[in-house]
Amino acid sequence: MKKYLALILILSSLLYCSKKSEDQSALLALLGAGASASANSNSGSSKLQANLSNASAVGVSKTQITSKSLTRSEDTNTTNAVVVNKDDTITPAFNTGDVKVKNFYILKNKGVLAELSSDLFIAEENGESFVRPSTTSRTKASDDKNYQACKVLISDDKGKVKCLDKDINAFYNQELISNISFDSIGNIFTVARDRDGTIRVKKFTVEGSNKEVIYTQGNGTLSSVRVTDEGEVLLNHYSSITAITKFDSIKNGVTTTIDSNSAGTSYYFVEKFPDNKFYFSHNIGGANGTGIFYYDPNTTTITNWSSSINAGSPGNWDNWTSQYSGTNFCSAGNGFLVRNNSQVYYKALPQSAGSLHYKLYKIYPRLQVVHITGIEDVVAIYSVEDSQEILVAGKPTGSSLITFRLVNTNTLSSRSTTLNGLSSLPENVSVNQDKKIIEVIESKTIKTFDFSTGTATYTEKTIDLELTQIKTL
Repeated sequence: MKKYLALILILSSLLYCSKKSEDQSALLALLGAGASASANSNSGSSKLQANLSNASAVGVSKTQITSKSLTRSEDTNTTNAVVVNKDDTITPAFNTGDVKVKNFYILKNKGVLAELSSDLFIAEENGESFVRPSTTSRTKASDDKNYQACKVLISDDKGKVKCLDKDINAFYNQELISNISFDSIGNIFTVARDRDGTIRVKKFTVEGSNKEVIYTQGNGTLSSVRVTDEGEVLLNHYSSITAITKFDSIKNGVTTTIDSNSAGTSYYFVEKFPDNKFYFSHNIGGANGTGIFYYDPNTTTITNWSSSINAGSPGNWDNWTSQYSGTNFCSAGNGFLVRNNSQVYYKALPQSAGSLHYKLYKIYPRLQVVHITGIEDVVAIYSVEDSQEILVAGKPTGSSLITFRLVNTNTLSSRSTTLNGLSSLPENVSVNQDKKIIEVIESKTIKTFDFSTGTATYTEKTIDLELTQIKTL
C-alpha cells in the first residue's frame, strides 16, 4: 500500500509539471489502470459477462473447455457454454467462472437465458455481477461481497449478466411441461422447484425483472403447464386434499376452472386453439369422458370435439375410418402437439385392436389421420408455426431406424430429407419461431431447416467443436 501511495504522489507531481494535455491524459489513464488493478487484486472476484458481441449462436459443448480457450484442461475453471461467432469460430460463452450450462434459451431482446447444471455463486453490486473466486484465492479480508447461489443466468444483448431468480433450485422437468415459456412480447414464464421445496410458476419481463408468482403448487401434483401468446397460463393439476384434478386458466391474476374431475385422471393436453376455445383430452371412460373436448368461454359449455358414431355420421372427422379415428388421444405421452398454418397437429396411438404404431393426427380445424409416405410409426413432430410444413420423425415399415420427412400442411403430402437411417432421435432439435428455423445438432454438424419462405430449405455446416445443443440468436 505504501508503494502504491508513493506511485500516486510521483504521478501527481508529474501531472502538475507536465505542459502537454496529451501527457496528462496518458498519465491519468495509467493512474486509473493502477487503481482498477488494485481493486481487482483486493476483491479477488471477476465481473461476469456473456460474450455476445460477435455471436451468431450459443451452444453447449460435449466436453469441458477452459474459460480462456477451446483446449481441454484439468483447470477447475472450465465451462461447457460456448458461442458460435459470425465467422464460425467457437469461443467460451462467458468471460469467467466455472459455468456449467444445461440449457440455453434465446430471449425476445436477443439476450440469452441459461439454465445451469450446478450452482454458480455470484454477487450483484451496482448493477454488475461478480463470480466468487476459487476457495484457494478467497479470503475474508480481501473479499466481503454477498455471494449467493444461482441456477439461472440472464443476459441482455450486450452481454450484461445477472441472476434471474436466486430462489430457483431446479426447473420442473416433466414431459408435458414447458419449464421455460414465452408469450408474444417476450415475457418469461418459469416452472421450477424453489429452494424451499415448493413448485411455483413465475413470470418475468424479458429483462428478467418484475417477478410475479402466478401459481404455487400445494399438496398434490402439477402435470401440465402451457403459456399462450397472450400470457395466459393453462394448468393441469391434482390436489391430494380434495382428490380433484383440474384444468385451470390463469390470466391477469384471475383463475378460471375450465374442467375438473374426481376420477384421478390427468388431462393429456391443455391448449388454447386458434378459435380461442380451450381444448383438452382425457380418458375417464364413458360416452362423455373419453377423447378431445373444448370449452367455449362465451357459453361456458363443454363439447366433445372428437366423438363420432360411424362413417355415415363422422362428426368433425375428415376421412373417418374405424381403424384410425377410434382414438382417445390420450396416449402420446410426450407432449408432441404443434401448431402450423392455423392448424393443430398431434401424435397419438390409434385404439384399434393390435395397433402398435403412433400416427400423425390433424386435430384442428377438422380431425383427420395423416398418412405419411415412408413413415409407419411417428416418433416426434416439430413445427415453425408461421410456415406450411412440419418436420416429422418416424420409422418406416419393418424398420427400427428413424427417418425425417417434411409434411405439407396444405396438401398433407410429404417429401424426404437428408436425415434418415438414425438409430435414435438427435440429441438436440431446437425450434426457433422468431428466426423460423429448426436446428439439428449432430456432433460437429449443424443441420438447419429454414422455413422463412413457407417451405423448408435445408443447409448444413461443420464447426470445430462437438456440441449437444445450439440456439441461434
